[in-house]
Amino acid sequence: YTWNGYNSLSEKMRIADDGNVGIGTASPSAPLHVYDATDDRIAIFASSDNKAYIQISDDDTTGYISSENGLFSLGRNAGVNANNINVDASHRVGIGTSSPGNKLTVATSDDVVAKFLSTDANAKIRIQDDANSVYIGTSNTENWFGPNTANAGVGNLRINTGNSNSGQQGYAGFGSTPSTSAKFK
Repeated sequence: YTWNGYNSLSEKMRIADDGNVGIGTASPSAPLHVYDATDDRIAIFASSDNKAYIQISDDDTTGYISSENGLFSLGRNAGVNANNINVDASHRVGIGTSSPGNKLTVATSDDVVAKFLSTDANAKIRIQDDANSVYIGTSNTENWFGPNTANAGVGNLRINTGNSNSGQQGYAGFGSTPSTSAKFK
């Protein structure tokens, strides 16, 4: 309670019968329920040194939201750690590194750095600058690279991956169906 200066008290926090604590609410619905009707920022957690973190745990998993040495970190380790997702002051994101050098830096000692999975028969990644795009894609029996969104687009390099019974594995073509006359050796 706080004294409002006019012979009455004003409630600021409530501990309900079930043990829930409410700040800014008279009906807390969780062990800690914070509500403010006028401010978007509802809490500040601060440390007096260069590291602060909040631990979130269930019965078998622990995760952390951390701030340390100019980096924001989210992951399974308290504080900044290369195994967390780390964001620096320039908004660069590092996965597998605490020193991202680009907007997104992914570092690993594994041969496969990332996996992009489509749940249908086609998948593609688009890389674009201010004027041009290039696509890297795969479909049922072809991998392709080029300026068009579909594997059969004019100007795309198409490589037929086929299957072991098709006899077409390794054949390539530009914008046309790969054929036996255009096999890579």
